[in-house]
Amino acid sequence: MKNPESSQNQELDAKQALCAKPSCKCPVFWRHAVCLTPLLVACAFCLALRACHNNPWPDSLADSNTLFLPFRTEIKSLDPAVSYFQHENQILSNIVEAPLAFHYLHRPYQLVPRLLEKMPIAHYFDRTGQELPGDPPADRVAHVEYECVLKKGILWQPHPCFAPVQPVLTKASSPMDIPTQGTRELCSEDFRLTLVRLCAPTVSKHGGTLQAMLQAPMAAIRIEDSHRFRLILSRKYPQALYWMAMHFLSPTPQEALAFYESEAAKQQGFSLNHWPVGTGPFLLKTFQNNASIVLERNPNHQQDCYPQEGQPDDRQAGRLQDAGRPLPFLDQVIFLYEKEALPGWIKFTQGYYDLTSTSDIPTEELDSALALNAAGELGLSAELAAHQISLMRSSSAISYYYGFNMLDPIFGGYSLQQKKLRQAISIAIDVREFIELFQNGRGTPMHCILPENIRGGEITPGHYNRFVFQPSENGFTRLDLDYAKQLLAEAGYPGGIGKDGHPLSLHYDNASAGSAAFKAQFQWLKARLAALGIELEDNGTDLNRFRDKMAHGNWQFARKGWVADYPDAENFLMLFHSTNGHVATGGRGANYFNYANPAFDTVFVQLESMADSSPRDQLIHQATNILMEDAPAVWDLNPLRFSLAHHWVHNYKPHEMDDGALKYLRIDPTLRSTSRRVWNRPCLWPIRLVLLILGLMGSTFIYRHRHQ
Repeated sequence: MKNPESSQNQELDAKQALCAKPSCKCPVFWRHAVCLTPLLVACAFCLALRACHNNPWPDSLADSNTLFLPFRTEIKSLDPAVSYFQHENQILSNIVEAPLAFHYLHRPYQLVPRLLEKMPIAHYFDRTGQELPGDPPADRVAHVEYECVLKKGILWQPHPCFAPVQPVLTKASSPMDIPTQGTRELCSEDFRLTLVRLCAPTVSKHGGTLQAMLQAPMAAIRIEDSHRFRLILSRKYPQALYWMAMHFLSPTPQEALAFYESEAAKQQGFSLNHWPVGTGPFLLKTFQNNASIVLERNPNHQQDCYPQEGQPDDRQAGRLQDAGRPLPFLDQVIFLYEKEALPGWIKFTQGYYDLTSTSDIPTEELDSALALNAAGELGLSAELAAHQISLMRSSSAISYYYGFNMLDPIFGGYSLQQKKLRQAISIAIDVREFIELFQNGRGTPMHCILPENIRGGEITPGHYNRFVFQPSENGFTRLDLDYAKQLLAEAGYPGGIGKDGHPLSLHYDNASAGSAAFKAQFQWLKARLAALGIELEDNGTDLNRFRDKMAHGNWQFARKGWVADYPDAENFLMLFHSTNGHVATGGRGANYFNYANPAFDTVFVQLESMADSSPRDQLIHQATNILMEDAPAVWDLNPLRFSLAHHWVHNYKPHEMDDGALKYLRIDPTLRSTSRRVWNRPCLWPIRLVLLILGLMGSTFIYRHRHQ
C-alpha cells in the first residue's frame, strides 16, 4: 500500500516541473515580445497623429475651385420682391440679375447694362402726349418712358419649374436634386410680373417709392416684342435708373411661382423665399439656415465677361489680368453659419475662409489684428502681414446720426433758439473722440447726412458745416466747448438751466438694453452732454416698443443709420423731405425725425428730377446747408470699410453698391491648400515624446513584472 504523503509530494513535484517547462518552442525574442506592446502602441499613436488637423471642410474640397465665406445672420427671404437686408443680398444678388448693374472696377460708381443691350433711353411726354426733346424741365413732363432692349439668348438657370412635363417630386433636400429640369429664354413678359409683384402690398413692402411714380402696376410697362419693353413713370425721376440696378427689379419667372404654389413643392418645404430662380452666375444648390448655403456655377450663364478697363491702380494691383475672360471663375461658393465672430475670425486667420472684413473681427482681437503703420494709418499687424493678407480701405456709403424729434416742444422746432440748442449739442458730442475710443479709428466725422464718396457730399474749405467745425491745418476741427456753452445760453439755457430753474434733460431712446458696447458708449455720451450741463437719460426699451414710440413721435433723441440704396445724394436727402415724415405716414416714411422745412422741400424737389450736373451739385450744397443750420441731427460718423483677402484670392475690390460681385473673383486652390498646411501644421513633438515615454515605461513595467 502506497504512502499517501509520498504520493502527494511526487504529484506536486511533477506539476512544478511541468510549469517550469516552456509552453512552446518559440525563440526567446517572441517569448518576451509582449513586453514591447505598450511601446508599439505608443509608436502607432505617434504615426496616427500625422493625420490630425483642424480643417472644417471635407478633404474632397481641399483643392477644389470653391470660395469659402461665413454668414452670421439667418436668412429670412431670398425672394427678390421681398428681401431687403444686406446679408441676404450678398447671396441673392449672385443668383438673380437686374436690368442694370454697377461697373465692378470704376470709381465713382458707374451704371452699365447687365440684362439689357444698352442703357435705357428716356422719352419725355407732355400732357397732350407729345414727345418733348432733350432734357425738359420736370414741370413740363407728364410721363416718362424708358426704352429697354433685352440681350438675346439669356437663359434661366436649370430648374424643375421649366420641365416639359410636371416633375414627380420625390423626397429631395433641394429643387436642384430633382432630375427632371428645363429652361427657357428670358423675355419681356417676365418684367411685367416683376412690377406687379413689387407693387403688390401683400407681396412686397419695398416698392412704395417706385409705385408712386408708376402709372399703375399693369400699365407701367408696355411690351413691344419678346425683347423690347418700355417702363412708364408718371413723372421725371432720373434715379429710376438706379432702381433698375437693384434686385427688386430682378425678374422672377411665372413658372417658378406656379411650381412653388403646387402642393407637392409645399410638402417638400420648397418656397421662393428660400429657393430663388434667376439668370445669374450661380444657382442655389443647398440651403440650410443655421448651417450652410451652397451656390454652384449656373451652366446656362453665358453672357458675362470680366471688365477690360478700370482705375489706374487696378492694373498695378493685377485686377485686369483676366480682362475679357468669361465669368464666373468659381465653381461654387460655400457660406458656413457662424453664430459668433471669434470662430469665424480664427478660421480666416487659418486660411479656412477666403475673405472677411473688420466688422467680423471680434473686438477683443482688433489689437492683435490691426496696428498703426509708419504713416500713422491703421494697417495689418506683423503676424497677418507675414501671411500676405491684403488689407483694403474704402469709404462706405453709410451715414450714422443722432436725431432729434422735431415734433418735441423743447428739442424740436425751427426758431433761432431751438437751432442754437441743437447746434450746441452737436459741438459737445465730439465724434472724432468717439471714433478713436469705440471704432479703433475706423471712420470719419460727418458734416451732414451725405458721405463724402457721394457726389455733392465732398467736404471742402468752401463747403463744410460751419455751425460745428472750423478749418485747421489737418482739415477741420470741432468748435470749442466754450462756444457751445455760449450757444446754449443764447438758446435760453445758461449752464443747462431753463427759465423755470430746472436742469435741462434729454431722453435717449434706444433698443440696445443689455449691450455691453452700448453701456460704455452711453456713459461717454452722457459725459459729453454733462459738460454742457445737460442730463442725458437712458430711455431704453425693447425693439417693438421703440419702433412704436418712433411711429407715434413719443421720443426725444435717438441714433439711426442709413445704408445707401444707390450712390446718389437724393437717396440720403429724401430722409428729410416732409412727405416722408415718419409720424405723418403712420410709420412708413424714412424721415424718422419728422423734419419739415419748406425751404428744404423746395430745393429737394428741384434736384430730385435733375441728372448729375454742376447746377444740381449747387442745389445739393444748398440743401445740405439748410440741414447744417437747422441741425435736426448730430451728424455722427461715416465708417471706413476695411476688407481682408488672402493672397490666393485674385480680382477682389470692395464694392459698396453691388453684392453680386462673386463672379469676378478667382482663386488659386493649390496655393491655398499649401498655405493652409504650413499655417496649421500641428506641433506634435511634445505629444509624441510623452507617448513614447509612457510606452517605454509600460514596456519596462511589464518586463520587470514577468521576471520577478
